[in-house]
Amino acid sequence: MSLPLDLFRHMLWADSSVWHAIESSEAAARDARTLSLLHHLHLVQFAFLRLWTRADLPTPKLEAFERPEDMIAWAKTYGPALRDYLDTVDDEAAQERLDVPWARYMEQRYGTPARESTLLESMLQVCFHSHYHRAQINARLRELGSEPPMVDYIGWVWLGRPVEAVIHNDAQD
Repeated sequence: MSLPLDLFRHMLWADSSVWHAIESSEAAARDARTLSLLHHLHLVQFAFLRLWTRADLPTPKLEAFERPEDMIAWAKTYGPALRDYLDTVDDEAAQERLDVPWARYMEQRYGTPARESTLLESMLQVCFHSHYHRAQINARLRELGSEPPMVDYIGWVWLGRPVEAVIHNDAQD
C-alpha cells in the first residue's frame, strides 16, 4: 500500500496548494467555475471515503457555502478522516472487491456492465480524479490572471514530500 499512501499524501498537499492559490486570488475566490470545480473535486473525495468507511460524512451542495473559505474549511476535514481510514487498510483489504453504486451511470452511458473493481482501484481513482480537476482549476487560475501552484507529483517529491503547501513569497524586502 505504499504507492497509494504516497499518492494520497501528494493529493492532500496539492489540494492545499490549490486552496491557497484560490484564497490569494480575489478573482478566483469569486469565480463560479473555479468554485464549482473545487466543490466537485472534494465532493467526489468525500463520496468515496463515505463508501469506504460507511460513515455519515458531510456532502453539502455548492449552494451551502456562502464564502470560498467555508468550502475550504469543509474540504480540510477530509485529510484527517482519510488518514484515520487509511490506518485501517492493509494490502489484503486493498484487493477486496468494491461495489461502487455510481458505476451504474457508466453502465447506462456506455451500454455495458461495469466490471469489478477493487478498493485499491477506487483509491487510485480518487487520486487521479482529483489530479484531473486540480489541473482544470489551475488552468482557470491562469485564465483569471493568477499564477497557478506547481502541484506535480515529482515536484512534491523534489520538495521533500511536504505535508502542507509550500508557499513561495517572491516579494523582495
